[in-house]
Amino acid sequence: MVSRRAVELAEKIRAGIEALRIEQDGKTFGVTASIGLTEICDADSGPREVVARADEGTYAAKARGRNCVVTMSLPLRQEPD
Repeated sequence: MVSRRAVELAEKIRAGIEALRIEQDGKTFGVTASIGLTEICDADSGPREVVARADEGTYAAKARGRNCVVTMSLPLRQEPD
């Protein structure tokens, strides 16, 4: 399970981004962030696998309406046949 501290930090980052206001040509814009989190485990073959899992969380956050943090579970371990 992703640590509580990691989730709290991701939420703090998300809220900080949400609080930003960007001005361009006399207009003010807000921005938001969709963040995916996951654990690193011994079964991971490398960083690409971990980043891909976190990326799935980002897409899940966007599907939930954006501007949120989603934690992705580790895949179920497959036993060899």
